[in-house]
Amino acid sequence: MTTYPINPPPVVASTETLRLAHNQGIMISPFSGNQVTVNNFAEWSLELGFNPMSEANAKAFTAWRASLRGATGTFLYQPHGSGKNLNGRTLAATAFPYSQTISVGGWAAGAASQLVGGDYLSINNTLFQIITAPAVADGNGRVLIEVSPNTRTQFATGSSVNFSSPKGRFRLIEGQDGAGISRDADTVSVGTLSAREAL
Repeated sequence: MTTYPINPPPVVASTETLRLAHNQGIMISPFSGNQVTVNNFAEWSLELGFNPMSEANAKAFTAWRASLRGATGTFLYQPHGSGKNLNGRTLAATAFPYSQTISVGGWAAGAASQLVGGDYLSINNTLFQIITAPAVADGNGRVLIEVSPNTRTQFATGSSVNFSSPKGRFRLIEGQDGAGISRDADTVSVGTLSAREAL
């Protein structure tokens, strides 16, 4: 019996589209034109494309995909090109639901944070992107980071913050067939994989 989440696809994707979609309610007054926006939640969507591959790689991929059993199972995915050589970082304060900022400790006082907007991090396989971060840590070795999306759940003080291999948990979009392949004389194509964040 498969235990979820499972590892990422056994073959490397040739293309990756990772987007953060905001589920919002927007109300515009018919009298004043003023807008009120209600942020319900945000979730990552992922689309992976694969070059034609060998029969052996296609078999491994289709078996992996079938093991997800459609939209039932989940898998971990690290955005391409992400990861910084930062280990031993933890939350310096509790991150409460709907927080836009998190306090992360583990730097030396006044040390360069090495973080820039656009970097990724994860806490308990929940993926975040950094919007802003200071260039250096404060006198207590902490960095206050603005992230997107907002936190959905509470993360306790001391929770590990993963900068080196940030991963999110995803599931296939409903209705996707796990066994679709096409062949020509030399190669096999498995098409694309579309997934959404497993909330």
